Amino acid sequence: MTRTNRPSRSEMARRKKIRKRRRRIRNAIFYSLVFLLIFITGYYIYQRSLELKNTKKKTTKNQETTKVLEEVSTLPEEETTQAPVATTEVLPNLGADLRGIQYSTDPDANFNEDLVASSAILVDVTNGTILYEKDAYTKLAPASTTKLLTALIALRYLDPDQEIKVGKEINLIAEDSSTANLEIGDKLTVRELIQGLLMSSGNDAAYVLAVNTSRSIIGRMSVKKAAALFVDIMNNNVSRMGLEYSHFATPDGYDAEDQYTCAHDLAVIANQALENEVILEAVSTYTQYMEKIDETWTSTDQLLNPYSDYYMEEAIGLKTGSTTSAGKCFVGAAKDSTNTVVSVVLGSDEPGRWTDSRALLSYGLAYDE
Repeated sequence: MTRTNRPSRSEMARRKKIRKRRRRIRNAIFYSLVFLLIFITGYYIYQRSLELKNTKKKTTKNQETTKVLEEVSTLPEEETTQAPVATTEVLPNLGADLRGIQYSTDPDANFNEDLVASSAILVDVTNGTILYEKDAYTKLAPASTTKLLTALIALRYLDPDQEIKVGKEINLIAEDSSTANLEIGDKLTVRELIQGLLMSSGNDAAYVLAVNTSRSIIGRMSVKKAAALFVDIMNNNVSRMGLEYSHFATPDGYDAEDQYTCAHDLAVIANQALENEVILEAVSTYTQYMEKIDETWTSTDQLLNPYSDYYMEEAIGLKTGSTTSAGKCFVGAAKDSTNTVVSVVLGSDEPGRWTDSRALLSYGLAYDE
């Protein structure tokens, strides 16, 4: 009888340990693979969800942008063909929609002085009549007269007492721009920025208002996209106001391709600017010390300057403009006890814009139908 050699107990224990170790290794490898598979699957799902979220966010933002532009493009049109009765009375709703205005021509007015300006218009905004026009629909560069529209658009969306921090948007202005001497980090209210925009003709203030207006509508966006959106809003307003001879490419009016306006259209814009108390306060002030930034802003309007040869007591301001393409421009207004008149001169020279404006405004106030 053959005797079987059985392993000793110690050998059996050793073999058992080896089998357990191998089983643990197999289990560890298996669960590691399962965990890795779960991790890869989860990471893939997470990435897909981010992509879908970003796509949805971009789509929503585009829809919001479109909605804003559609909202602006559906401003109420004038339902009457009659000349409106304009007023300089302050409107309580500073965010009121801009509107189209149709002026009638007074056939009895006979202003006959020779003007230096290549284009001009004189409007009695109290009764909505044109008293004089010279090539008033000729397309010309607007220069800083653009800022009247910039101010009107900004005040549709921003609270005048809202504080804004100046950012990198001021770097978008041209090197030879007129400025309000703003610096990144300065904090001013919208009302104060409007003063810097219209008194010292600050291109920097124009971009601060433009960028923050767009961001108040859409949310966070780059300064370039925000500025571009603001220009889109400007042009949608221009279209709905019926200003067929105007198109803007910048919020500050700096010379740019496809940017133009005409004397008639600027008179319509000026008419509405006079109805806004924030704008009227800014354009009728000759000098203002801004303690927050230790700057004194002085108006470029020589009709307001008591030390100027062109000073006019009845003048209530508005806006100058000056670029290589535009020449010297001025949108002016004057008021007496009964009438308010607006004049626009484009394509003039430095003394010419003041002599032309004084002559037009004086005639307008003295004119008796």
